[in-house]
Amino acid sequence: MMIAFKQLDYTGFYHMTSIMHNPPDTKMWIEYLRWKHHGEGRPFTRKDWDQLLGHAQVCCDVPLVCALPDLIATYPEAEVILVERDPDSWYESSYSGTSKFLSSRRTQVLATLDTRFTRPLAEVIQLMFAILWGPKGWQEPEQVVKRRYHELHEDVRRLVPPERLLGYKIGKGWAPLCEFLGKEVPDTPFPRVNERKEFSERLNYMLTKVTERLLWGAMPYAAVVTVAAIAVTYSVWAMDTLGAGILSGRVS
Repeated sequence: MMIAFKQLDYTGFYHMTSIMHNPPDTKMWIEYLRWKHHGEGRPFTRKDWDQLLGHAQVCCDVPLVCALPDLIATYPEAEVILVERDPDSWYESSYSGTSKFLSSRRTQVLATLDTRFTRPLAEVIQLMFAILWGPKGWQEPEQVVKRRYHELHEDVRRLVPPERLLGYKIGKGWAPLCEFLGKEVPDTPFPRVNERKEFSERLNYMLTKVTERLLWGAMPYAAVVTVAAIAVTYSVWAMDTLGAGILSGRVS
């Protein structure tokens, strides 16, 4: 959908990858999600949301879905597009991929070692899953997640006035989208892009960079350990040689 909005001349976008590239945003989302889930801190004001999203014309995807009631109350003039997908295909492509990220051994190790990127991002996703799908988060059973998926769609229809809401089914093309937004229909085909695949590839790339950064950061310590090991080995060798010399009477 992001490519489609770009072709309609919208500028400024906010979605999950936005927080991956902006550590201050990640910190703000953690503050909001902790309040939403645990009641810690304070609710966000219009000033907070403007600081986070004010540059964007189009906001979509998680973690914004977690804040839907607050965002609708804060921006009552906003138009809302509810993308309707088959729950089974959504679960396989979107939910499962993010769950695998949280449950992977690599993420768990990096979240322990890397406080700059992996740990905050993992906390955002864990809080997000707990708010959206239930207290067990990414470990909730499939049937619970799919039920919540339907309930979230109903929440959107209940919260947004009909004149500001478009239920858009994937595969319907430009016509309903452009009619709702008051835009001319482009003379190009509706874009077909696997945005989840792109997200996964970008996330894997960034985790690889994190791993490289951690390894390079450990190099000085590894060098010290190596030097110390060489020194200990040399000392042991020298003592063995000295002892052998004394026993043979060859050391003066």
